[in-house]
Amino acid sequence: MSEFIDFLTEVGVPIMIVTTCVFLFAALIIMPIVYASELGCIEQFKSVESTVEVARLNENISPLELAALQHKIVESNAWLAKAQYWNSFPIISWYYPEKVMELHPIN
Repeated sequence: MSEFIDFLTEVGVPIMIVTTCVFLFAALIIMPIVYASELGCIEQFKSVESTVEVARLNENISPLELAALQHKIVESNAWLAKAQYWNSFPIISWYYPEKVMELHPIN
């Protein structure tokens, strides 16, 4: 039994330390990438929002354009709901900017 414990301390502990360091390093590398990506998605959401406002003022919009616009609204609102949901968790919220919580779904 003591041989097994010696084996764990000689091999198991270093393996656990290396594994923890790799996961921590990966999380620290991924965090700014995801954060920057979400900032881009926020700007894209604002762009869709302004496009919808302009399109609603246009009386000559075709049914096909209206359907495409409605599809984009659904996609944007789905992204917003997902981002706001994940931003509500304390540890995961580091990956999402607080600006996400200021946005409202497009009607």
